[in-house]
Amino acid sequence: MVARAQTTPAAGVLGDAAPNDPLAAAPLLRVRGLTVRIPAPDTTLAPVTDLSFDLAPGEILGLVGESGSGKSLSSLALTGLGPATARISGSVEFRGRDLLSLPRHELQAVRGSDIGYVFQDPQAALNPLMTCGRQIVEAIRRHRATPKAAAHRRAVELLDAVGIRQAREVAGKYPHELSGGMRQRVMIAIALSCDPSVIVADEPTTALDVIVEAQVVGLLQRLREQTGAAILFISHDLDLVAGLADRILVMYGGRAMEAAPGRDLVRAPRHPYTQGLIGSVPDLFGPRLERFGGIDGVPPNPAQLPPGCPFAPRCVHATGECDVMPARDEVTPLHSVACWHHAGLAARPPAPALARGDDDLPAAEPTRSAGADEAVPHLEVSGLEVRFGGGRRLTRRVAGTVAVDGVGFRLARGEVLGVVGESGSGKTSLARAVTGLVSPSAGTIRYDGAQIYPPERGRYRPPRSVQMVFQDPYASLNPRMRVSDLVAESFDIREPGLAAAVRDERVVGLLDRVGIDPRFRDRYPHQFSGGQRQRIAIARALAAQPDLLVCDEAVSSLDVSIRAQVLNVLLAERERTGLSILFIAHDLSVVRHLADTVIVMNQGSIVEAGPADDLIFAPREPYTRDLVAASAHSA
Repeated sequence: MVARAQTTPAAGVLGDAAPNDPLAAAPLLRVRGLTVRIPAPDTTLAPVTDLSFDLAPGEILGLVGESGSGKSLSSLALTGLGPATARISGSVEFRGRDLLSLPRHELQAVRGSDIGYVFQDPQAALNPLMTCGRQIVEAIRRHRATPKAAAHRRAVELLDAVGIRQAREVAGKYPHELSGGMRQRVMIAIALSCDPSVIVADEPTTALDVIVEAQVVGLLQRLREQTGAAILFISHDLDLVAGLADRILVMYGGRAMEAAPGRDLVRAPRHPYTQGLIGSVPDLFGPRLERFGGIDGVPPNPAQLPPGCPFAPRCVHATGECDVMPARDEVTPLHSVACWHHAGLAARPPAPALARGDDDLPAAEPTRSAGADEAVPHLEVSGLEVRFGGGRRLTRRVAGTVAVDGVGFRLARGEVLGVVGESGSGKTSLARAVTGLVSPSAGTIRYDGAQIYPPERGRYRPPRSVQMVFQDPYASLNPRMRVSDLVAESFDIREPGLAAAVRDERVVGLLDRVGIDPRFRDRYPHQFSGGQRQRIAIARALAAQPDLLVCDEAVSSLDVSIRAQVLNVLLAERERTGLSILFIAHDLSVVRHLADTVIVMNQGSIVEAGPADDLIFAPREPYTRDLVAASAHSA
């Protein structure tokens, strides 16, 4: 089982208990026709259109959708937040008052006091110049006439209530001194500081690893039970939300597509988009996949929304009727869907990904251990260490930090080796050491049998056939270079006299291989979606004709449907060229279906290694069992 914080709040710290059946209670928050328009040069953005929902006391409502669907902006618009130029219309009734018609000073009094916010990135949301305790005190005294000493005692009680050990000590620390999970708990403590009736949690677990994610989700569930607060939980992870929320509302293109009780929505989705989202999430315990399910195309641009249903351009069921947006139709009193064709889709299960061993697919090779069938492995790492800091500081010696401690593994040619572990386990440091971006402190690296580290002379430079794909394609692609030049950079270095026509032909071929329309090769990175940018990054890596591709959290920041497209590119390239892949991730469901072999890292060391299915179905180490349990949060 995943470890949960055992702290029990002191009596009265977190208010009254939740009602037994939140769905039977009268709405606490009633949203009708919420619409947001943002003026832009030569156009008007339409990020949210005609959104309506109710939130009952003690209820958890999940707001789900891909990036750009309008989830976060909707939550901000509830209390008049968002861009200064935004025009917000509709009504948001809270305890009989329409929040959107309140004067600014009254609306500011509601924020933080009656409605608390937990934002996605606590590092950005918390003031780096103030201690955590002082920030909670500030929130309390902003809305309550509380003496400073009493507010400080309350701050410590809240930190204790959200599961932070040694709360008094943590109250005196600055945000950068805490882990990501602890910073998020501080954000939750701030949100709870004035006993709000509604908590808006905007992607509160997106940047967290699976174990800390499970802890934060468990915390929110306990807080709902102990305080009776309603929670609007925003996420792109439908799998996560289905195990948490009483009801789920699915958004796309700024509109509500479908709404239903959580389990009902997953078992019997009626909208093609919801079905596509579910089909894009690999089942951790299901049959191994030949390729990942997804949704073709990309989410719409708020400045160029199609007429009618915004999902129509990506929908395989679209007809001429879809040029007009349908009203939400009630399937049951608690299940509504906005689709002209939902009745015909009712009996169809979510579109599945293709499983290995299906009759229409070639039989897949069985999972094997790294290097088991090769006398000379493609990559062999032995006793690798990576240390940061350390050395002598004036009159004393500093030990430094050991990021990778004695790691060893073998990777066969054409194999996918998955590396998993929570944040800080050493995964990224391992990837950077293999690719030469950081210098190992000890150990050996052999490539096709030849030792490449330690080098015979000079600094460590791995072969050009070892390439890396980074987590954030926007940061790793030069924004001032056209895509054609980014992809051709490898040619320009290795073959400076290459004819322009040949160069362009190669660029076209590489973009086509990763599913990018070559006609757009003269565009810049910012003109593409996140998934398209990651495919461009893969094309750039493939231009060097690599034998080994190191992917460091290459799909962790992508929406599930776009993630599937990128993963399928990697699988196709492996099948086409025999590419070996070192795939680093924190999502076990992806790693289990992609990798042949998996190594599990914790605190810089390998704690378990073996065939992917063995680690999922029969983990031996407690830490591996914790990872599997956390990944199966909604199974």
